[in-house]
This record gives sequence, C-alpha cells and structure tokens, in this order.
Amino acid sequence: MHDYDEVIHYFNDNISERNDEVSLYALLKPLREYELKDHWSREFNSALKKGVKLREALRRMYRYLQENGALPDYMFPF
Repeated sequence: MHDYDEVIHYFNDNISERNDEVSLYALLKPLREYELKDHWSREFNSALKKGVKLREALRRMYRYLQENGALPDYMFPF
C-alpha cells in the first residue's frame, strides 16, 4: 500500500493542472481502475476539505462507494 501512497504523493506534488478538480479526476480514475477504494475515498475527502468543487459524477461515485462498499466498474459520466 505504501507504494500507492508514494505515487499519489508524487502526483499531487508534480501535476500542475490549472483546475484542481481536473487533477483530482485524473488521479481518481486509475485508483478506481486498480480498485483502490480506500485511497479513492481518502483523496475524494481530502479534495472536499480543500474546497475543490467536484463534478456531480464524482459525488455520485462516492455515494455508490458508501452504499455498496466498492467502486463501480466504470467512471460515471458527467
């Protein structure tokens, strides 16, 4: 697990998108693909605490995770 945390830390320190929400989406997509639900949830909640305005699709995915205990098989569309 620590390897994933190092990759996430590197991503957050080195990806310079103008839009924090776009950067978050780019990070959450592979976390979902690798079924890293705890990492996905942590990064989602961290973004919320930072005041990042999240697209509705990410909010729906978070609700799905909370209700089902797993991430969906695909990224929800906008």
